[in-house]
Amino acid sequence: MLTEKNTTQQMIDDCFKKEMAIEEEYFKRTEGMPHWLKKPFSGIEESASYCIQLGRLIGGLHLARGMTVLDWGAGSCWLSEIMNKLGMKTISLDSSQSALDVGKYLFSLDKRIDMSLNPEFVYYDGKTIPLPDHSVDRIVISWAFHHIINKIGMLKEFYRILRQDGIIGFMDAGVEYDKSPQALHERETFGALEDNLNIEELRAISKELGFSKLLRSLSPHPEMVFEFENYAECPKDVIFDSALEFAKTHELFFIVKGNPYQKTTLFPGNTVADFVMKDIERKGDHVNATISVKNIGDTTWLAKTEQYSGTVFIGCHLYDQNRNLVALDYSREALDKDCHPDHMVAKTFSVKLPDGFSGFIEFDLVNEGYFWFKQKGTKTVMKEV
Repeated sequence: MLTEKNTTQQMIDDCFKKEMAIEEEYFKRTEGMPHWLKKPFSGIEESASYCIQLGRLIGGLHLARGMTVLDWGAGSCWLSEIMNKLGMKTISLDSSQSALDVGKYLFSLDKRIDMSLNPEFVYYDGKTIPLPDHSVDRIVISWAFHHIINKIGMLKEFYRILRQDGIIGFMDAGVEYDKSPQALHERETFGALEDNLNIEELRAISKELGFSKLLRSLSPHPEMVFEFENYAECPKDVIFDSALEFAKTHELFFIVKGNPYQKTTLFPGNTVADFVMKDIERKGDHVNATISVKNIGDTTWLAKTEQYSGTVFIGCHLYDQNRNLVALDYSREALDKDCHPDHMVAKTFSVKLPDGFSGFIEFDLVNEGYFWFKQKGTKTVMKEV
């Protein structure tokens, strides 16, 4: 793996200029537009490996709606598009303006893009990321990091702009990628740098820079299947062996700053409540309630988050006399403070009912943007009013 430690500054500068020119020329070729706009589904074989990596990438990033995600080396910005649809504020960063223009066009084509998230498309010089310190929650990289030599310098930049408890997710080349047919094609056709990524070296470098850990995700080759009649008789290590072999060319790993894996309602684990005390009474068109709830799971309930999602409220549903649902999201009452596992929270409040309402009211907790607690096994409180 090439880095600043084993190359000269002149080699780094020459490679950088060459890679920028190659990418800019590549994205100026309008005949490639149909391919770029369909990614990650541009080809059958390519889409299989992309999707198996993409699922693991999303799973390991511990995303929460409203996070700011930097798509580094964004190219045609297809990964930014997916992040936007997941509710992320995206910053697509690339050293090719033509690539970013393709990305802007891609976003303009799809009405499902949430423009209220204010997606940004940012050109940079390939060395210094033009973003403030501690300004992004996550960084995603798709098959771009192996094209550069200044890997240490860029990891320093990632550390600078990443907030505490942030994660960088890499879906990229493995330790033997440069020998693969795809790498040979890219090198011979476009003259691109097709370097390997050695996660042992990257782990050591990232620790020196202050990152807390490197985590690796493994998955067998996407075409691996078993005959149904005898799949149970296959050696148990055959899947792991396939995963290690696949990772030689298709690596998926995360570099972590701080500890983003604490269980809160932004990143929930076992999220269950016990309604231990309830005083519910109807007076006119209002229901007055005093409710105490105990956290009997392993996840801290957050009373307030920057992203709104992950915030826990006491909510209620309305049903008619036959217990048919009338209103699922009828009301919300904010918690006064966070509630840690094995602790309780109490709330006194009043709910105004619809004119002439007669039926049942059900009290539940909601993890905003994720789920109602009833969906996770909480026994709710229902009362006829």
